[in-house]
Amino acid sequence: MAYQHLHVATADGVTTITINRPQALNVLTAVTMQELEQAFLAAHHDPAVRVVITQRLPRQVGRKHAMALILTGEMIDAQEAYRIGLVNKVVPLKDLMAEAVKLARLLASKSPTALQLCLEAVNRGCEMALDEGLEYEATLFAMAVASGDAQEGTQAFLEKRTPVWARARQLG
Repeated sequence: MAYQHLHVATADGVTTITINRPQALNVLTAVTMQELEQAFLAAHHDPAVRVVITQRLPRQVGRKHAMALILTGEMIDAQEAYRIGLVNKVVPLKDLMAEAVKLARLLASKSPTALQLCLEAVNRGCEMALDEGLEYEATLFAMAVASGDAQEGTQAFLEKRTPVWARARQLG
């Protein structure tokens, strides 16, 4: 699909979605938001896509910082983004895409089942009381251990080979 405000590319199981309106400082408009929704839905339904790099501002930086950024429209530099937790690493601009792709490929090499369960544990666990969250984590851990990916990971380790995850086998 062609987008007016986005550049979307998929390679090696990694979809990169970039807001491509530098002349407007990549400001979010109704069209941009609609295109982002379409791009994320397309990636979600594409079995070849294993990783999409995205953001969730309030969860990343907290309500106070998110509100300040959203309401003021203040531009911040990379060091401030790092300080408030918006990014977990700062690299030179010339290395940015290479580093993002490197991280995305690392994630794409991991068990899709394990990654999904880890994300669910963190995302849902943050919304639960501690005892509830620990119980939920234990349930998800049991699911991970019982998965075919757990057996494949163990077997691959013993055989000193790269694991072939169930979803990756389906894609091939």
